[in-house]
Amino acid sequence: HVGARERRNDDVNPQDAVIQALSEKVDQLTAQMTAQSSEIADLKSRLDNDEAAVGFMVKFSSTDIHDLGHGQTLKYDSIATNEGNGYSPATGYFTAPSAGTYAFYMNVAHHQDETNRCTEIELLKGSTRLTRADACNNWLSTGSSMAVVVLDVGDTVHVQLLFG
Repeated sequence: HVGARERRNDDVNPQDAVIQALSEKVDQLTAQMTAQSSEIADLKSRLDNDEAAVGFMVKFSSTDIHDLGHGQTLKYDSIATNEGNGYSPATGYFTAPSAGTYAFYMNVAHHQDETNRCTEIELLKGSTRLTRADACNNWLSTGSSMAVVVLDVGDTVHVQLLFG
């Protein structure tokens, strides 16, 4: 009887080793799944925060603008789009509602008059010029410019008249 019992113990030991290895693998996979579930939840949260669209398109309601002074912030009064409510027609400022990379495009038109002056505008982040555009000395000339800039929450961007 002793010989048979020893054989059975020998047979059980390899099975115990397999069970132990499988148990360790299950523990490892469970830990990986827990970590991945946490990462997925974090990514979903970040995606939800990024889904808030930000963008605006504004212009003057009149095409004949007069009496603007040098250095005056342009306050566009016709708002086609203001997703994220970043643009304020009262101040003429766009305030970044979230941190990110923003693209700004501006266009200016100038009707020739007796002074033959140009119209020049600039785009500023705070008080720092990002770009400028001008239109000069033709019956109807236009100029445009674009800037891509990284903004933090609360940073402001506005268009200012240089001359015209």
